[in-house]
Amino acid sequence: MEDQIKHFKKAMDETHFKGLAFDFKNQEKVKARIKQTMNEEQTKLYLLQTLQHEAKTGFEVLQHIEQMGITHFESQEGVLYQLLHQLEREQIIQGNWSSEEEKYYQLTKKGLKQLKKLHQERYSHHSHRLKKEGWV
Repeated sequence: MEDQIKHFKKAMDETHFKGLAFDFKNQEKVKARIKQTMNEEQTKLYLLQTLQHEAKTGFEVLQHIEQMGITHFESQEGVLYQLLHQLEREQIIQGNWSSEEEKYYQLTKKGLKQLKKLHQERYSHHSHRLKKEGWV
């Protein structure tokens, strides 16, 4: 079996991976993309947690996220509203206008499922890491 794996690896190196250069610059790009993806998922998790119990305006969401120490939207409030609109299009949250012309966002059933999924993924990852490092 081990010989088959070695043969397969050699064949892949000679065909599909031939000429593939994974230098420091490419490594840094991959690391940055992973970090960005992790930050986006973490930010989405915090945003959905903020809306878990009650509807809030975009400004209230921003204040709550900043109180949790998330600086992702610092001096970039427009990014938060883009994310809110994206989540609204995906039907993860629903926006409703109040009589005072303020838009309140709340989780939908789909959003609650998404929140549970993100929460489980985050904590299963941390649990796995703790076990791997011998803490548990």
